[in-house]
Amino acid sequence: MQYLICKLCHPLCSRCFYEHNSTCYACKTGAGIIESAIRTCDCASGYYYFGGKCMPCHLLCSICTGSATNCSICSTSSSLIQYVDDYKCQCKNKSRYSSDIGTCICNSNYYYETLYSDCLPCHYSCQECFNGTNDTCDVCKDKIGLILQGTSCTCKIGYYSTGLQELPC
Repeated sequence: MQYLICKLCHPLCSRCFYEHNSTCYACKTGAGIIESAIRTCDCASGYYYFGGKCMPCHLLCSICTGSATNCSICSTSSSLIQYVDDYKCQCKNKSRYSSDIGTCICNSNYYYETLYSDCLPCHYSCQECFNGTNDTCDVCKDKIGLILQGTSCTCKIGYYSTGLQELPC
């Protein structure tokens, strides 16, 4: 008496050839799964294989292997991302990761300068600045006597500027 023996296809295959479990007729549907020209199902760029699924890489990685943060190529979504030793991508100095937009942005008191592709300091009176210049303030530094007028921090009435600090009359 003979028995029919069923074997599992590769976890990313929905149907496979009987001799080879990783040679697929069709791939499972799901995020990050692509079919290659040689009839295998693989994880797309930006995904890595783990536990029978394609899992997304960290947003700072374009290509990762084994874990979301084990990057072999960093994302090009921002010029503020840099590759460091041990397969890591991180935000450059003077910048931080923003989970709201999924990339690196300049720290408070810095603005993004497109000419240098870097974060440069805001004007000394600004806590935050915008529009690619150091003197278009969003928020003034928390100092007595400063007030935001339009996009500049100036002295309140009763104060005068010495250039680097404001003094009372």
